[in-house]
Amino acid sequence: MTKKKIILIYTDYRKMGTAPYTPDIYTVPLGLLSLSYFLEKEGYKPEILDTTIDNYKNMNLDNVLCVGFSVMTGAQILNSIEIAQFIRNINPKIPLVWGGIHPTLLPEETAKNPLVDVAVKGEGEHTLVELVKCFESGKPIDKIQGIAYKNGSTIVSKPFSPMLDMNSIGILPYHLLNIEKYGTSHSFRLNTSRGCPGRCKFCSNMASNNKIWRGQDAAKVIEQLSYIVKKFNPGQIIFEEDNFFADPIRVEKICKSIIETGLKIKWMGFCRSEHFLTFSRELMNLIKNAGCNYISFGGESGSQKILNKISKGTKPGHMIKATKLCGELGIKPLFSFMSGFPWETSEDLEATLNVIDEIIKANPAAEISGIFIYTPYPGTPIYDLAIEQGFTPPASMEEWGTFQFGNTTNVPWVPPGKLSKLKTLLSISRFPFYTKKIILPPVFQSKHNRLIAYMFRAFYRFLCFSARSRWRRRFFRFPIEWNIYNWYQKKIRSLSGVV
Repeated sequence: MTKKKIILIYTDYRKMGTAPYTPDIYTVPLGLLSLSYFLEKEGYKPEILDTTIDNYKNMNLDNVLCVGFSVMTGAQILNSIEIAQFIRNINPKIPLVWGGIHPTLLPEETAKNPLVDVAVKGEGEHTLVELVKCFESGKPIDKIQGIAYKNGSTIVSKPFSPMLDMNSIGILPYHLLNIEKYGTSHSFRLNTSRGCPGRCKFCSNMASNNKIWRGQDAAKVIEQLSYIVKKFNPGQIIFEEDNFFADPIRVEKICKSIIETGLKIKWMGFCRSEHFLTFSRELMNLIKNAGCNYISFGGESGSQKILNKISKGTKPGHMIKATKLCGELGIKPLFSFMSGFPWETSEDLEATLNVIDEIIKANPAAEISGIFIYTPYPGTPIYDLAIEQGFTPPASMEEWGTFQFGNTTNVPWVPPGKLSKLKTLLSISRFPFYTKKIILPPVFQSKHNRLIAYMFRAFYRFLCFSARSRWRRRFFRFPIEWNIYNWYQKKIRSLSGVV
């Protein structure tokens, strides 16, 4: 008997078909691999189409039981609509199932779209298996939890399905991908936990995981690591999860097992600074000895007022102490910050800049990934406040498709003068303004076309100089060079297909 095929689609975050293939920026679609693991267990034949790499018009729709889309808010929506219409035109009987963070946050609105037959709310592993069984047998889907769908002129929205036992996920079916195309020899992303116990009011995790953290047992994590190292031998493991360090006992067991099994790996994970400070020195040394070379922290703000408002649960002093400890351990800390919150004053923003200075002073090896402009997301506690302050949410799926993270039109409460400053800070903070030595990104080190490479290097060095000078003097007015840079970036994005 021929196995029924399920096509799972990861859509591009840029305009499809125009952007060049660059393996350094593509990541393995872990969510679709997890769905595929459970489908294979039930005897189905999943196929993964990653449109960041492959052209969707080449897919074979013969013997397809359903097509699933993994969709984040933004350009992925528009690309999914395009592909869904393509499928509908060829075979309108194929059920179209949408899952991911956007359908989870707005399931009813998603289900209203004529190109969506079922919207999956929350985790889709068990829900998709149940849906596929119903599609195959012809049974109704009204008994399935965790979905929203049309019933005539009404939208039926069922309660969320129970959360997945993370230990039920085995070795992912990497054979479904042309794994070499993802640059996995450089870094390999792995997910061993979901959710976060934090209460940050700006974070979509509050809605998608209900403030609950769940992780695989240490033995399960080591099983995955051993397989990945043996099969792919990556230079770096990235634990792509919201809070790898949430359970210190699990972290200790994982680190001890890494050392005991002789796994020679370098890895990084995400942590909260105040939580990191609760670790014993013995555990910190163990983390380092097990190969951890980076820890990413969400600083968010240097203002205690803002930190309290967003329920971050940390203090600026925690960030500084955490970066000092990382320096002593030989682990590089990476901090990200935000600006443009509804309550933020000029003094609050200055406090953020000062804390960044203190972090770099405490540990010159620390890195700042950026000062990102706040984006209101539905389902988060301060989303309604953003609407009260003048934010106009998109009214349709298509409008959500043009919604961008960090878009300055999302913060109407910020005066034009301050908004210009935030945009300049966003650009500057993405450059190494905090280091004396300029290390050129790989793209500027190309030996092909030496003239263009030289021009890019000169431009990059000038911007690094500008960033350091402006940051040191706190002078962000008249950002002519940064306006030119942003114009150039926008032009490159439009030419390469970035939405």
